[in-house]
Amino acid sequence: MRLSTSTLPMLPARIRRPAFDRAAVRTGIVHLGGGAFHRAHQAVVLDDPLAPRLRALAAAAGPVAARLVPVLIGVRELFGEDLPRDPRFRAAVETALDRLLARGVRRTLAGRPAG
Repeated sequence: MRLSTSTLPMLPARIRRPAFDRAAVRTGIVHLGGGAFHRAHQAVVLDDPLAPRLRALAAAAGPVAARLVPVLIGVRELFGEDLPRDPRFRAAVETALDRLLARGVRRTLAGRPAG
């Protein structure tokens, strides 16, 4: 089964559900990773302990990629020690976030290569 809003009711009772109204959520995190398996496991990590911290960091930095990227990739629990220091990684994330902020989610995803 693919994890989605529509499949949440089909999950076994022992699996926790999001403790917030998913329909009220606005874009607040960019997923850079390996597919549905990663997203399913990332949900447990991000929905609970880091969500308030990430929201506060993003609000303080504002919607400008040059300010937001260093703050977010500085979260060790997500990016570790080495990745934030890699200028190629920082540049790639900043470019992707600039595009996302300028175009919005739908136009950004529509312009990505298939695969």
